Amino acid sequence: MPYKRDARFGEFSPKERVELALRFYQLKLPARLDEQHVANILGIPADCVFVLRKTGLLDPLGDPSQQTPKYYATVTVLFNASDPVWLDKLTCALTEHWRKKNSRRKTTSPNGTNAGIRRGNPPSPIQTESAQCVA
Repeated sequence: MPYKRDARFGEFSPKERVELALRFYQLKLPARLDEQHVANILGIPADCVFVLRKTGLLDPLGDPSQQTPKYYATVTVLFNASDPVWLDKLTCALTEHWRKKNSRRKTTSPNGTNAGIRRGNPPSPIQTESAQCVA
């Protein structure tokens, strides 16, 4: 059965998208990638890959324990990196993670002052745009 092309992704099948991604990166990649390589391909900091794992956007190979290094399938990472819908989910997940983490930092301290908030500074554009990603 031939592959039914999806208008969202142009005229490329999933296999063609992965081949194009490999040509674009011009890399000879191994079959599995560690978190640093995944971060480099996706253009995110290496310490943010756990957010993708935590939200279910990226699953590690096997069943690694909490302390072991995680590895990811190269084909899956490249396939997801070429999908604009998945990249939108990635961006929203990272934005939401950092929004929550920063809001915890801005709690009221015991002496009644707002810890972590500088007075007189307007909210950054990133803080105002993060509300768009919340479903």
